[in-house]
Amino acid sequence: MPREEQPEHVEWLKRAMRAAIKEYHTYWMAEPSLDIETGLSRYRPAGQGIPPETEATHFTHILQPFAEKHGISVLEFIDQYNDRELLEPDLDEYFMHDRGVRESGHDTTYRFEKRCANLATIDLNALLFKVSVEGQTRERSPSPAF
Repeated sequence: MPREEQPEHVEWLKRAMRAAIKEYHTYWMAEPSLDIETGLSRYRPAGQGIPPETEATHFTHILQPFAEKHGISVLEFIDQYNDRELLEPDLDEYFMHDRGVRESGHDTTYRFEKRCANLATIDLNALLFKVSVEGQTRERSPSPAF
């Protein structure tokens, strides 16, 4: 890298590191991502309703019994559930775990179904440890260089 470009890159790295440290403290080291009992973090995203990034019929097999329970079509159930006109805590729990899989970037698999938001995975916690250590090193370092 040419010497004249180094200050620009150093500034970018400083901003990126500050953002990572902020996210570390405000998202990963706070509930619900942080499991207070273990001190480890997990993919436990907030959100209600059906994840909008999925194809329209992706959850039909999951939603069908709930729609039948309320005597309405699946499409009507989707609208009412997403608008919080119908409350289904079991379905909220299911979608929390589904969002956890999507947030993690792990492949969607039945192994994570109904449990992903409770898993304190090694990859996540190792990365968070690295951010924590590097953040402490940067805060103590007298040199602005990275």
